Amino acid sequence: MLIHALWLFAKSDVFRGVSMKINDLTWRVGGEAGFGILSAGTLIATAAVRSGLHAFANSEYPSLIRGGHNFLHVRINEKPLTSHRKYINILVALNDETVRLHQQFVTPDGCILYDSNAIANTDYFRKDVRLYAVPMLDLVKKVQGNEIARNMVGAGASFAITGFGLDILMDSIKAQFGGKSGKVVEINQKAAEEGYNYIADKYPEPAFGYRLEKRKPNGHILLTAIDSFSIGAVKAGCKFYAAYPMTPATGILNFMAEHDQEYNIVVKQTEDEIAAILLTIGASFAGARAMTGTSGGGFDLMVEGLSLSGMLEVPIVVAEVQRPGPSTGMPTRTEQSDLQMILHAGHGEFERVVIAPGDVDDAFFIGFDAFNVAEHFQLPVLVVMDKYLGDCLATTMPFKTDGLKVNRGKLMSDAGLEKLAAAGERFRRYALDVKDGIAPRAFPGQKHAIHKEASDEHDQFGDVTIDEPADERTQNVDRRFSKFATGVESITGINTGHVNLFSNYDGKVEDADVALVGWGSTKGVLLEVLKMLAADGIKATFLQVVYIHPFPEKKVAEFLGKSQLVIDVEGNKTSQLAQIIREKTGIRIDKTINKYDGRNFDPDDVAETVKEMIGTNGKDDKNYTNGNGRNKSEKTGKKDKEINPVEDIEKI
Repeated sequence: MLIHALWLFAKSDVFRGVSMKINDLTWRVGGEAGFGILSAGTLIATAAVRSGLHAFANSEYPSLIRGGHNFLHVRINEKPLTSHRKYINILVALNDETVRLHQQFVTPDGCILYDSNAIANTDYFRKDVRLYAVPMLDLVKKVQGNEIARNMVGAGASFAITGFGLDILMDSIKAQFGGKSGKVVEINQKAAEEGYNYIADKYPEPAFGYRLEKRKPNGHILLTAIDSFSIGAVKAGCKFYAAYPMTPATGILNFMAEHDQEYNIVVKQTEDEIAAILLTIGASFAGARAMTGTSGGGFDLMVEGLSLSGMLEVPIVVAEVQRPGPSTGMPTRTEQSDLQMILHAGHGEFERVVIAPGDVDDAFFIGFDAFNVAEHFQLPVLVVMDKYLGDCLATTMPFKTDGLKVNRGKLMSDAGLEKLAAAGERFRRYALDVKDGIAPRAFPGQKHAIHKEASDEHDQFGDVTIDEPADERTQNVDRRFSKFATGVESITGINTGHVNLFSNYDGKVEDADVALVGWGSTKGVLLEVLKMLAADGIKATFLQVVYIHPFPEKKVAEFLGKSQLVIDVEGNKTSQLAQIIREKTGIRIDKTINKYDGRNFDPDDVAETVKEMIGTNGKDDKNYTNGNGRNKSEKTGKKDKEINPVEDIEKI
């Protein structure tokens, strides 16, 4: 350890007098599926967090168990992070393909750290970046490890390059692999140490321009939005979860199954998604807080069950984690293309709530709120995420839960049912004379609570009437739709806003040079874009729409009405949120940035496109797609003349 300390001091900027970037690093590892890419990246991110730093990590992988190309990208900083960045400082290449695909993104002061056992020919390597050749397979054999342990050699070498302490590395490996045998921990530690020592011995000079230094841990945690959403659901009292495994929603099923006994949750892996939603409806009818989860293709199968939930007014939560479609599409990639389907899924007309979290904090609180909203209004609540948001690792502070309160909505008490029986009255599950459209529920087993739950249209007791009276049908539909008499403002007591407004300057909305609009996973990217635009002296705002239905039309219309240049940013082809905005407010968005290649937005690309659009504002009507191509647009950014302006707008 003394040798390591002396070596680190010799490489330090204090000793050499060179300028270094401290705790501002972007690191990427790449290789085939089965090479331990996720483990290596998670180790780097975890070590950073255990050292008092912030981390953000995202991964890309094909739908293959082995083979194909995988990579994981980790960004580290002393300040909170909301997104990855396009360019990287350290590229760890476990095979030739990684260099060919990713060396273009290495910064000129960055480096490529590669397995010299796997890559013999380096003629095509960039000449303007530093190269670290490490015989990873030889070092793994030295400690009698499996080939997969090359990932730990790469992680150890990365620690050495950045001056991160060996003790941090050893502790992090123990924490990450602590659930496995002591032999697994030992081999991984030895492999990592070999990589660390190899760099110290073979590349003592000159010092690399990026360093990581330990800071005082401040208690923040590292998790995905899938994790935080699941934790929120557990906190809300979710006691039943049914699902058929479907990427990228399977993480919820895994989380619930891992913690089912600890929190007394019934978890069912069903034969298909039809069974999953029907079991969820049944569990809710029985009195449990119940949820199901899937992705687009699985949600298609759930649609008839969703309509059943709407007719029965049985509260359920459905998590839809999007991936590219149609059909099988791209199972392990990301997209935001299911929004319109989710809004309109089901035959007939019935109310629902659609909520789109934008980061790990949103996901936790929406995971909690979704059950309260579902049970208060007695309807399905759909929480929409995507693969990028669901799988990204991000740091945040432990969630504050002191003010969280469970609201189970209107429930008949045993005393209330006894009172009805004493008066000779039957329990009316679907009472029409309720001012807010919400009739009290009762659970099986409660005395005097006998009623029917019919998928046919029914009377106040749930009985199906043979002659199907027209007035009764009209009254039932009107009552079910009266639950949101005041629109989204009917939804109160929640822990996120219906919309959230962000800006990179102090001042009024109308002072902005550009206004960005987005939903879901674009939140973190656009928050990063705000910082980048601020560095260029561009005033920008960002409106995150959280509640998609009921739609916060007054707040959105006010924001758009005050903004000069509006750009909608979405991970789909057809700008689905922009369509909803036009439908609800009559306002057509000026310009759009769309990406639908199965990959997430890069803040760097978005920022450059925004600057181009600012420069051409009023000169053309170009839209930008995929960060690469462009297409002509008819959009004008003007209010449709046939639609009256929204009046009496509330302040955001």
